[in-house]
Amino acid sequence: MEAPGDGAQAMAAQAAEDPSNEATDGDWTYEVGESGEATITKYAGSAKEITIPNALGSKQVTGIGADAFSGCDSLETITIPAGILSINDQAFDGCASLAKIQVVAENEKFTHDGSGILYNKDKTTLIRCPENVDTKVVQIPDGVENLATCAFMDCVNIENIKIPSSVTSMGSYGIGYSIYVNVFDGCSSLQRFEAANGGMRVFYSDEAGLLYQCATDDGRPMLMAQPVELIQCPPGKEGEVTVDSVESIGVDAFGGCKKVTKVTIPETVTKIGGYAFQHCDSLTDITIPKSVTYIGGNSAFNDCGSLAEISVDTANPNYSASEGILYDKDKTRLICCPGGMDKNFTISANVKDIEANAFMYCGKIKSVKIPDGVESIGLSAFYGCSNMTSVTLPKSVTTIGNHAFEECAKLTDLTIPENVTSIGEFAFSACGTLTELNIPSKVEA
Repeated sequence: MEAPGDGAQAMAAQAAEDPSNEATDGDWTYEVGESGEATITKYAGSAKEITIPNALGSKQVTGIGADAFSGCDSLETITIPAGILSINDQAFDGCASLAKIQVVAENEKFTHDGSGILYNKDKTTLIRCPENVDTKVVQIPDGVENLATCAFMDCVNIENIKIPSSVTSMGSYGIGYSIYVNVFDGCSSLQRFEAANGGMRVFYSDEAGLLYQCATDDGRPMLMAQPVELIQCPPGKEGEVTVDSVESIGVDAFGGCKKVTKVTIPETVTKIGGYAFQHCDSLTDITIPKSVTYIGGNSAFNDCGSLAEISVDTANPNYSASEGILYDKDKTRLICCPGGMDKNFTISANVKDIEANAFMYCGKIKSVKIPDGVESIGLSAFYGCSNMTSVTLPKSVTTIGNHAFEECAKLTDLTIPENVTSIGEFAFSACGTLTELNIPSKVEA
């Protein structure tokens, strides 16, 4: 076990402070706040077991910052002493071997349970489950109200999470929350959620183990409230999935579900959140029903490498599809080309704008001819099209967005039309085979 001594003389001899208030002491890097107390910002050692030191460079240690232990692949157990008053939600991200977080009984801010999961002292917030926790089933204790931002991120061993009715918020989901963070990213073995579906509830799980948020009464839980939004398909789910009759599919709801092959969306759904299906590597079949009137963020289907076609019900009032590509209804905006597209296609002649992220990570496409009439190429529109060798831009194009062609590693043939007046930052970054690029005189510096 590594436990730096508390002797101020030995640590002061190793400490090297700089004008930014950042200092080092052996394997530890820390910042000194206005109160003179230290917050750990980085541990660079390789120990399997660590006890957080009480002091570094003669400064009392009271905090652990974001990513302080990121990349500590050897770390298996960490002990939090009494003096720690603050721990960033992301402090232990990237600790693939961490199986147990322990807190001494004297600490007045934090505690742990028998599985080595970290909580605040009164166990109303579950702060962090270790990524390598030694259990397949986690029963969140009754009384826990909140799951912190990174509570279960990358917990690869867990197969089932049981959620009591006391839980009213998860990261950014729940009562009074509006900014999204996915609490369960990277839980690659997770097969199901089991919410306490009776009584006053904010969350609900269906028979397949998918997790939903329920309706509330002006911000208050309701008795047997109906689910209104799918917020998470377990990332370890395989095969075909059918969504319950809800109003919306939330941001990143299927994100990282690498083994899901087909999703059936009911005609009750009116909204699909941004990134809803990103990184669904095996997804081959998706149809947008006529009820969907909003698809968020121009990124709902990013990096779905097996998805060769997006279908849209012809009765949908806001969206349409042609040759497997997603457009708005009148085909003036090209919204998304699926990542598995591997055939020749023709972009609709009505298109005026190629939206942000429209062709992002379409790794099988080799060439694209953009029709006359297109005026703008959006942010990251062709980002990561790793096999694309040529793009034909028409004279009508006036704007090329930030990162538009970044990481198009094989792109060799591209002529920028004379009417282009704006080229965004990093538009052609990491295009290693693009040896010559003529910038029109109208482009503003």
